[in-house]
Amino acid sequence: MPDTNNQAQSLLNEFKEINLKAKNYLSELDKKIIQFDLKYAQQLVKHDINMLKAAKNILKSKRK
Repeated sequence: MPDTNNQAQSLLNEFKEINLKAKNYLSELDKKIIQFDLKYAQQLVKHDINMLKAAKNILKSKRK
């Protein structure tokens, strides 16, 4: 019976270690996804600003 308990404890420890590695990997993956999302949002905002500037210039030129 002690061998079975030792094997079970060993498997449990191995599972905990693998689980921790997976958790760390997912945490890093989340950080990368957040960075990509932020860059994408920044690009969208820059594009919107450029479109507004272009529209402003068109409206200014029509006033003249």
